[in-house]
Amino acid sequence: MVLLKFGATFLIAFCLWLAGMFLYQSVTLLVFRYSGYYKKIVKGTTVDLSGIFVKVKESQFGLYVLSGMLLVGIFVYFMTGNAVIAVLAALASLALPRVLFKFAKARRIKKFEEQLVEALILLSNSLKAGLDLTQGIQLIVRDMPSPVCDEFKLVLQETRIGSTLEMSLENLSIRIDSELVRFIVTAMVIQRESGGDITKILDQVVRSIRDNYVLKRKVQVLTAQGILESTISFFLPWGLAAALSIVQPGFMTPLFHHPVGIIILIAATGWQMIGIFIVFKMAKVKI
Repeated sequence: MVLLKFGATFLIAFCLWLAGMFLYQSVTLLVFRYSGYYKKIVKGTTVDLSGIFVKVKESQFGLYVLSGMLLVGIFVYFMTGNAVIAVLAALASLALPRVLFKFAKARRIKKFEEQLVEALILLSNSLKAGLDLTQGIQLIVRDMPSPVCDEFKLVLQETRIGSTLEMSLENLSIRIDSELVRFIVTAMVIQRESGGDITKILDQVVRSIRDNYVLKRKVQVLTAQGILESTISFFLPWGLAAALSIVQPGFMTPLFHHPVGIIILIAATGWQMIGIFIVFKMAKVKI
């Protein structure tokens, strides 16, 4: 009888040990893969931010990412009461740094394009006054605000360490992912290689840019209502769900705890994202 009890106890302990080792190995593998992805996101985003002149330390940015994940997880758990959904939301928030970086980069490119007209006028006037192209770029660096000042300053720095002006301008067109900048850089490079009056080219480019902006503004006015409606229709259900979760928690409980409710929630989110993506694609008219 004693041997039977001892054998049963040993078997139970052995099974628990196997289960514990399996759980430990699974969690270790998951943490290892996730930590590698986390480090890749943090390091890659930090390098990309330095490319748009946003200086932040990798450790500091990692702390921001972890704090954001924690806040998202706590907020979702407070709203839903479901720990699984909260953990999934916290993990999904790891993609936010890349989204925010792309948004910040797009705004910087747009601001650069808006300032480019004044920069080209200043460059054209300096050339008409007898200065060369490098001296005209120095005037842009001295008199223009960021981001035009920062980008052309980097062009001058590259030329000072041995790069040709043509190569530095081509690097500028790579950093600023804009068709307008590529067009201007191509025109300036061709002019330096083939010769000609660059001031006439710059004046014509300035007129083309101004006409292009007038057309873009008209398109933005015509598509603003559709974009606003789609944005409101995307965030309105989530605001209503948050309000109901606070006012009537029992009303929203099946949506977050019942399997059918979770499936409906995922499907509704997916269709909303598809809908707003289609609307933004339709509203984005390429000129």
